[in-house]
Amino acid sequence: MTPTAAATPEPPPLNLLGMVLVTPDEVPTEIYAEYEALVSELTANVDDYWAKWFEGQTTRWQAPTVYPRSEAEVGLRCGEETPDIEGSYYCTPENYVAFGESRQLLPLYLYLGEYAVAMVISHEFGHAVQGSLGVDHRRASFKELQADCFAGVWFKAYQDEGNFSELSEPFTQAVGAMRTVDEGDQLAERYDALLAGFNGSPQTCIDLFPEGGFGPDLTGSE
Repeated sequence: MTPTAAATPEPPPLNLLGMVLVTPDEVPTEIYAEYEALVSELTANVDDYWAKWFEGQTTRWQAPTVYPRSEAEVGLRCGEETPDIEGSYYCTPENYVAFGESRQLLPLYLYLGEYAVAMVISHEFGHAVQGSLGVDHRRASFKELQADCFAGVWFKAYQDEGNFSELSEPFTQAVGAMRTVDEGDQLAERYDALLAGFNGSPQTCIDLFPEGGFGPDLTGSE
């Protein structure tokens, strides 16, 4: 389910997030319907994967509430705050995932493809996995990289279901999604984390990115 060539805009700038706004009424009806179906299918698939994995764990999978279009939610709060985030995010206190459609998922779908959308969805669910495990990272970088690692675990499971046989395009799109918010060393670290999850397991991600991080830096500073 990818847009036709005629419906695909010119290549986006590097920092796509926050710069490109695509509202549903700007997209052909059939393309938007494909996009909505994709988000629904990927969300259900990721949720199902983690629900099954947690069946063998001592902690229970707490499936997050999903808001597929956060900008349409009035009064959405996260703890004591009203989130001011243009992209997608996971709210730990309320256990929900909110997807930024017009400024993230829909542009990613149009510019890069379905696997870029899959990267965002699986990453945010990676944070939900952390929430269910009770993981509270004191290093923000470890929290984000572990979510990428969990996303890689799901990508492998998705491949094993026969959803793609050639990895180059899915990984190109996944890295493209990362590239809209990170570059350089951060992008390389995120790719390595994604690959570690793909070649490993959820336990690999837990071991690679412990709650307190490695070494004396336990304050969250980089």
